[in-house]
Amino acid sequence: MKSFALALATCCLLIPTAAAKEKAADKWVEQKEAKLSTERQADGDSFGMEIMTPAGNSTVRTYRLYGVDCPESDAKDEDLADRIKKQAEHFGCEPKDIPKLGKEAADFTRKLLTEGKPMIITRGPVGEKVESSEGRPQRYFALVEVDGPDGIRRFLHELLLEAGLARSYGKPAAWPPELEDRHGEKEAEKKFWKDMDRIEKKAKQDRLGAWSKAN
Repeated sequence: MKSFALALATCCLLIPTAAAKEKAADKWVEQKEAKLSTERQADGDSFGMEIMTPAGNSTVRTYRLYGVDCPESDAKDEDLADRIKKQAEHFGCEPKDIPKLGKEAADFTRKLLTEGKPMIITRGPVGEKVESSEGRPQRYFALVEVDGPDGIRRFLHELLLEAGLARSYGKPAAWPPELEDRHGEKEAEKKFWKDMDRIEKKAKQDRLGAWSKAN
């Protein structure tokens, strides 16, 4: 994985097209001084982060990872019954296995967000909005760079896939930014999905995480 700082440096060396200039507001932005918030419940792919706004004010925003869906941990929420069923079908396990896997994913994410220095990267100064859910705070899509278990900086969504604690699913990120500047958003999204599917396939072959429960 190319680090965010290096990706931006490479991107800045390119001659911007007219279309790129028009999309300046949609460029990738690092949210400053990010740390996991204790005010909001966190799960594997969605969590509250305390950040510092450009005005110098501390605020809490809830972020949703691009491109992955972690097992649900709340078996009592009837609204999640259909999603739990689909997740079980995807991993080839029983629906009763999903909540426990969801807790494992949440613990995995919480550990990586509290150790080292997580970096929240959003599309635009705030981030792309996730479709609102009743009774839940507004969420924003984000890429999250963390210190991996081996100490190497990696994206959280990749680490979750590698561990078999997520499926490749949802909204893709137009990443890396230099590929988007050269060939457009769709090409960057295609590469994102290609990388995601490769990582998930390896976890499935190795029967890691949720894949270990496959029938």
